[in-house]
Amino acid sequence: MKRNFNIHDLRIFYTVVMTGSTRQAAQAMHLTHYASVGQVAQLGQQLIEQIDAQGMAIRTSSDRLAAFILVMTLA
Repeated sequence: MKRNFNIHDLRIFYTVVMTGSTRQAAQAMHLTHYASVGQVAQLGQQLIEQIDAQGMAIRTSSDRLAAFILVMTLA
C-alpha cells in the first residue's frame, strides 16, 4: 500500500536540509538515525514517483541524482 507523505515527513526533510546531516536532524527531532534516513528515502521515492506520473521520466541513476539535487535546492 502506497503511503503519501505528510507534514512530519516534510519536517524531517527540512531539518535534514537545515542541519546538513541526517544524524543531526535525527537528534534534533528526537528520532533514531535509522528513522530519519528511512523517512527521507521514502519521501524521495514518493517525489520521484510523482515526477514520473507527471510525464517527467526518471530512468537512470544520474536522473535520480539530478532530481534529488533539484529537490534539495528547492527546500
